[in-house]
Amino acid sequence: MKTNKKLLFLVITLMIAFVGCKKYEDGPTFSPWPAKWRVVNTWKVEKTITAGQTTTGSDDYTIEFKGDGTAISTMIFGGSTITTEGTWEFGSKKETLRVTSGSSTSEATILRLTSNELWVKDIAGFETETHYISAK
Repeated sequence: MKTNKKLLFLVITLMIAFVGCKKYEDGPTFSPWPAKWRVVNTWKVEKTITAGQTTTGSDDYTIEFKGDGTAISTMIFGGSTITTEGTWEFGSKKETLRVTSGSSTSEATILRLTSNELWVKDIAGFETETHYISAK
């Protein structure tokens, strides 16, 4: 009986501890996987929201974040495939994602990060929210 009470106490304590552990605005509340493991993936745009207008994504663009910090974006345009290489890294407290290609760097706030979803908000210029889904 004492073991059951200790186990129940431990479970309740862990549940209370994780209630305040929501790192990203749109969740998840808790993930057993480190942020790096979740961001390393090939992503395609599901939708983009700019100034309240939603645009559906297509399979014409993907971005792959690799575990070694490299980023490869691929765009199919007019029958040609354009590939751009760069780097990626987390910004402050892993709350932003910074992508550099050549001399250009963009940084976006991470709103949601799971193994199948990456939502970011870019606040440079128009406030644009992009929802990526796993392309794999």
